[in-house]
Amino acid sequence: MQSKKKFKKTFNINLVKQDYSYTISEIAELFNIHKQTITTWKKEGLRKNDDTRPYLFYGAEIKRFLKNRQNTRKIKCKDNELFCMKCRKPVKSWENIVDIKILNENFLNIEGICNVCSSKINKINSIKNLNKLQAIFNVQVIHNKHLIESFKPSVITHFNKEGKND
Repeated sequence: MQSKKKFKKTFNINLVKQDYSYTISEIAELFNIHKQTITTWKKEGLRKNDDTRPYLFYGAEIKRFLKNRQNTRKIKCKDNELFCMKCRKPVKSWENIVDIKILNENFLNIEGICNVCSSKINKINSIKNLNKLQAIFNVQVIHNKHLIESFKPSVITHFNKEGKND
C-alpha cells in the first residue's frame, strides 16, 4: 500500500537563484512538487515574464511570491499569549501560570496549559526577556536556572606575570 505524499506548505526559497529564469518543469523539480502546483500558483498571483511559451518565471518573482504566501500563514502571539497546536491559535495560559525552561545561553521555553482546551502550550523566547516574562506571567518554576550563571565565563586572576600559579 502506497502512502499518500504530504503536501508541503513551506518551501526553501534560498534554493531559488534571484537572477535566473525558471520554466514550470524547473520550478517543480527544484521544490519536488507537481507541475500543476505552479499552474495553481499562477492563478494565486505568481507572475510569468511574458506570454511566450515555454512560460518563464524570474527567480526574484518566485521568491517574492513564496515569501508573501508563507508570511500570510504566520500567526503572531502577543506577549501574554502562547500558541496552542490543538486550537490552532494564540491563547492565554490557564490562570496565567507558566513554567520556564532555560534551553541555552540565548533561549528559553515558556510552557503552560491552554485556557480553552487544556492541552500543553508553549513559546520560545529570549533569555534577555526573563524579567519581563516574570512580570507578565505567574511563573511557577524556572527549570535549569543554574545554567544562567554557567554561561558567564570565569576569569582566573591568581596567576602572576610569568603565568605561574601563586
